[in-house]
Amino acid sequence: MAQPTLTEIFGTPSTIDGNLNALVIPSSFFAQYGINLNSALPIELLAVLIVTTYSSMATNTDETVNLAVTRTITAPVSRNNQDKTSFSFNLEFFGSYESPTFQINDL
Repeated sequence: MAQPTLTEIFGTPSTIDGNLNALVIPSSFFAQYGINLNSALPIELLAVLIVTTYSSMATNTDETVNLAVTRTITAPVSRNNQDKTSFSFNLEFFGSYESPTFQINDL
């Protein structure tokens, strides 16, 4: 499996809008996760993007893709004096060995 496309991760017609300088994701993408864009909290939008990226990349074991993902679930953990379940997502990017700085264009 090669590098995933925007539409493979975020649905059709996901695109980069050069005029807006923005990633455009169709509202239907969020609706399939029960997210109403008129009332969604920013953390909910972020969570959908992270979980979707994880789901897509967890099944993509092609090492030419310079991203590896792992998920850790821990329970119980205490948050605000309440027992909770913690979901942690680790995104590991791989860059050039010769350049030890994180270069987005090198992925």
